Amino acid sequence: MQTIIVFLNWAEKGVLILLAVLSIWSVGIMIDRRRVFRKSYRANDIKEAERFINNRDPSEATVTKVESNRIMSTLMSRLLNNPNQTLESLEPDFRNWLHGQKLILSKHLNVLATLGANAPFIGLLGTVFGIIEAFSELSN
Repeated sequence: MQTIIVFLNWAEKGVLILLAVLSIWSVGIMIDRRRVFRKSYRANDIKEAERFINNRDPSEATVTKVESNRIMSTLMSRLLNNPNQTLESLEPDFRNWLHGQKLILSKHLNVLATLGANAPFIGLLGTVFGIIEAFSELSN
């Protein structure tokens, strides 16, 4: 019986260490994703890009603003290189680029989903260990 209690103590510590490591990893992913989302979307840059599309104004200030924003830079550079090009003709290129951006922005989000889905089960495992330990102590 004593070996069961010793095993359960080690198992409980292992589960707690696992939870701590996974929690730190999750927070790291959240901080990284927040930084990436904040960098990729700036409302002022989007407004500047819309103004550029509507006016086709290749002034230096507009180009600098647009190039600083990763989301709009490809589309704007294509429009600058060929001013007669329509937005509809850029749609296939834009869709491909958008798919690539979606992959970049959703990086590691599947890890958060998996950890979120499995966290209750890890917590229940700790509860089961605690109940087993309580009943083994009661039997002594």
